[in-house]
Amino acid sequence: MLEPDSTTASTSLGEEILVPPPKQKRSSVACRRCRRLRAKCVKDEEKGRCRGCIEAGVPNECQFLPRGMSAIDRAPRPPQNRKRQTRPKDLDGGHRADGYDGAKAGPLTPQSPVERFCENCSQSLTSKSFSHQDLLPPHEELVEACEWFFSTYFQLGFLHKPTFMHTLQTSPQSLSTFLLLSMLSVSARFTPTLIQRFSTPVNAANTFAKRAQSLVGQEMLAAASLDRAQAFFLCSIWNWGSGFRDRSWIFLGIAARMASVLHLSQEESFDLGPDATVEQIINAEVSRRTWWVIFMSDNLLSSGCGRPISFDLDKVTIPLPCDEDHFTFGYNGPATVMEGTHARPRLAPQSRFPIDPQLSSEIADTSSTNANGGDRSLYGNLVVIADIWARVARGALLRSKAGPTIAPWRSDSDYVKLATELQNWESKLTNRQTWSLSNLLAYQSKSLDLGYRCIFLIMHLSHIVLRRSYLPMMARDVHASTINPPNYRSEVAPPRFWENVVHEMFAHALKVIELVKDWVPTMPFTRGSTPMMGFAIYMSGSVLSYLKRWTWLCPPLAEYSGPAIQEALTLLLELAVVWPTMAERWHSSLKDASFAFPPRHENPHRQVEGFGSAAEEDLSTDDREGMYRHKYRGSLEEAGDQEEVSLDESAMQEDAKRPRPRQPIPLPDGVPKEETSPIPHGADMLYSLATAASHIQPPAPSGGVPFTNGAPNGSVPATWVNYQEDLVTLFNKDDLSSHLEYSGDGWAF
Repeated sequence: MLEPDSTTASTSLGEEILVPPPKQKRSSVACRRCRRLRAKCVKDEEKGRCRGCIEAGVPNECQFLPRGMSAIDRAPRPPQNRKRQTRPKDLDGGHRADGYDGAKAGPLTPQSPVERFCENCSQSLTSKSFSHQDLLPPHEELVEACEWFFSTYFQLGFLHKPTFMHTLQTSPQSLSTFLLLSMLSVSARFTPTLIQRFSTPVNAANTFAKRAQSLVGQEMLAAASLDRAQAFFLCSIWNWGSGFRDRSWIFLGIAARMASVLHLSQEESFDLGPDATVEQIINAEVSRRTWWVIFMSDNLLSSGCGRPISFDLDKVTIPLPCDEDHFTFGYNGPATVMEGTHARPRLAPQSRFPIDPQLSSEIADTSSTNANGGDRSLYGNLVVIADIWARVARGALLRSKAGPTIAPWRSDSDYVKLATELQNWESKLTNRQTWSLSNLLAYQSKSLDLGYRCIFLIMHLSHIVLRRSYLPMMARDVHASTINPPNYRSEVAPPRFWENVVHEMFAHALKVIELVKDWVPTMPFTRGSTPMMGFAIYMSGSVLSYLKRWTWLCPPLAEYSGPAIQEALTLLLELAVVWPTMAERWHSSLKDASFAFPPRHENPHRQVEGFGSAAEEDLSTDDREGMYRHKYRGSLEEAGDQEEVSLDESAMQEDAKRPRPRQPIPLPDGVPKEETSPIPHGADMLYSLATAASHIQPPAPSGGVPFTNGAPNGSVPATWVNYQEDLVTLFNKDDLSSHLEYSGDGWAF
């Protein structure tokens, strides 16, 4: 007989009737696991868990969210969870990355801990045992790679090395995996153990770059934080060096927005009182340096492609980075400010330095306690010279589109303003900051030589590009002065102005190649280098190719142009070992330019016209491809691993075959063709040298390369050939204009 308390009930007359079991109802709110699995959720009120989780043996995963929070589980899952089954067999070509503890992990299979299946519902589950730390190399290799990060790229960096390395050794789980992977995308190419593991420097860097970018989705949507801003900035660095200009711009934009959300450019957000601890001082300086490095990179990247900068200096209230020793010891020492900001110089505290008495006495004995916050730090000089370079590059791109609107010799021109600013910047360098071998060795002993070198490379690069942007105007000036029209210009250039311009440009270009050539034996590119170093080499060789083709531009330096270009090509090949995409592209472009020569004994008019056309074509290329020549990787799509480490040679060959239209060199409006009396003009000398170019055979180079730090100030080196006689010979000839004819290609005989 059935028990009354189970499936039967008694009526009022004592009769037993069969009662059906109670119908199971859905829980009013499904647990997170059942919602993800789209499964029916029946909650056991006594145990507080649903039956599905209990029967699956995962009661700890049964969680009921409050009403109104269910959208959390309906949100898209992170990419690595949603695409676990379609994930490539390996991120680096063979096996999955080693675990954080260094144990080798096998290939990804459905039975591995990372990917398994629920036997009850036959749906895939993501194991909780999988951690982003599994994307990192073994701990010993990770520590080595971080050491290389501080010594090979970011010597003047934004992370506090002693604190960071201590945390990495004692509590690595507390560090952001996204940040660590982004750091490795830069430093893996220099780390011997990682190069050995992944076969080549490029494969090592690309492996960790891919792993870092696999986390971009969830990191971008997370709350803004300092380590995320730093990581996105480093992702931008890898993309820039790999030729992905637009993607680099996007990552840098994310870092810039996070920096703005965190108010990193506002000194009042740090609230450092007189009793601030060393940790507070260090954290505040890390935040300042993070903002400055993002600002500097945004400035460099945007200026090279004609895009607006993301920041407004007028709203910045933080000073420039402090001295490296003060940063290392957590000392809130003096700091100068960036012109254009609303920051206040930070003066040295009155108290003695508590950690290093030697540094404290140094502060007291020097001028670093003056009202301006003392001398600029090495990092501060890098920020300032990079800002000057950015303005030089922007101006050059503008002139490539419309040409200069103000004569460069006028006091209100961009040329005079920027040239003066460069001279003032260099004049404010202290004895320890000027370029010398003794200073280089001293900074090398402190692992600061890479930053020291980059400062002077950018300075020389600024001088070169500033003058290069006026070469088409110089060619027009030289060409027009030979026609001698009436009232050609109410204002003429000062005597020998153009000769001084080209002499300084070529001298700075030779100096760049000389500097890099001298320091490579002591520190090869495989031990530390940046893509910006390669660009400086390329730009120097590019302008020297003008001098190699048209030696009359600067006869005293012409004999050095050929060997210097060959040295530049060799240096770019060496740099391509660690930064292949951009270095190979620059090498190919420079090689093509170095093999282009004008016809032998070419007519002087043709020589000037050819020089002007070549200069205009280079500026047009700046406008089309960007000054850094990111041409073939403008999109965000990747065509494969092989494309990431080699040039798109077919595209380059097609571009080389494409005919280059000759750019005419028009005369100013209203210039007639008839001959008039000569006008005293510095361009006459260049034209004279063009006439005599085929007769000048300079001796083979010997000794060092001559270099002048400033303008010749109206004087011309004694080695310039008898240009007065050439001028007399030239202008005593028959009417030149009678032999000229103007066509679509410009003036020609």
